Amino acid sequence: MTVNVGEPDGKWMYRVGGISALVIGIGYIVIFPLFARVGGPPSGGGEVWLKYLVGKTTVWWAILGLNVLTDFSTYLSRSRYTLRWNGSTDTQCW
Repeated sequence: MTVNVGEPDGKWMYRVGGISALVIGIGYIVIFPLFARVGGPPSGGGEVWLKYLVGKTTVWWAILGLNVLTDFSTYLSRSRYTLRWNGSTDTQCW
């Protein structure tokens, strides 16, 4: 027995939402150990920061990239197509 809920073309939104949830979950599972690896940032002037960043810039770029990826994933799951699919008439969501 097949049950069709909502629009016939609406299944792709469930996929987008599910994939977005997985990307967010996996992204944050990876981000937390990266933060633990680089440690807390120092308090002090520029010289202290430069000494702190030696050998850690790649990890910080990875953290930044994963944060952008999870933010984009959140955007996809909450885009105006999602709002319109849910029956909203508001197209000014950004």
